Amino acid sequence: MQTFMGKFDKIQAAFFLYPIFASLLSFYFKANAFFSILVFLALPSLVLSFLNKNLIKKSALFSAVLGIPLTIITDYLAETSGGWLFPESAFTFRLFGAVTIDGLVFGYLYVYFIIMYYEYFVNRKQKDELFYPNLKYLAIGCLTLFTLFLLIFIYNPLILKINYIYLKMGMILIILPVCAILLMRPNLVAKFFKAGLYFFWFSLIYEITALKLGQWTFPGKQYLGLISLFGVKFPLEELFFWIMLGAVSVISFYELFDNNKNNFFRFRNINKH
Repeated sequence: MQTFMGKFDKIQAAFFLYPIFASLLSFYFKANAFFSILVFLALPSLVLSFLNKNLIKKSALFSAVLGIPLTIITDYLAETSGGWLFPESAFTFRLFGAVTIDGLVFGYLYVYFIIMYYEYFVNRKQKDELFYPNLKYLAIGCLTLFTLFLLIFIYNPLILKINYIYLKMGMILIILPVCAILLMRPNLVAKFFKAGLYFFWFSLIYEITALKLGQWTFPGKQYLGLISLFGVKFPLEELFFWIMLGAVSVISFYELFDNNKNNFFRFRNINKH
């Protein structure tokens, strides 16, 4: 048992140091956004997939249900409303004229990496069911939201240009799910803190690297404020909603809709009895 825990701690230490390596590699090659996405997200996701093969399908399914539609919607709103911008892409094609393929890959891998990390290092779950019934509610919700976005884009795209877009998206997609799950399951605070601490470190290094290399920018002016750190500037919203709470929000959606013990609908049914 002690030998196993020793190996486990070494793996955790390696993951803690990895963002530094990914940053140095990105600077060495003067990487574009897609290269850094592969280094920061794809490689550690691949390692976690190897370490925990039993959760690959489940995490991949959840990442597709949540990550793909929400990335398209949020990237489009942000890119057209001045929230953030991927100025260059490894691919010439942009979805809806705004969303880069790089950003879409980022959204999917970001969710996948968080869930795999959470299950392996924090939840310590080595095996799980592929599909809990309540995941369908998340799928229906995301599909409905994407359909609404599509209809507005076709008939009146000007509606999709929203003031203080980053702040508004953060309140809806970050604050609401985090508050919802913690109100229902306050016992998750310790797990959320442990996962959030790692991804704060990870995201901060990624943020500084990306801004230094011009992989993404913040061209708008409708922010709560700007932070200067290590020669780069980014909005307060970026610090709060992505660096601090981005991973916690993903885990909140996961616990609400794809965990049989903690999901929202089961909680409601328990309270009815």
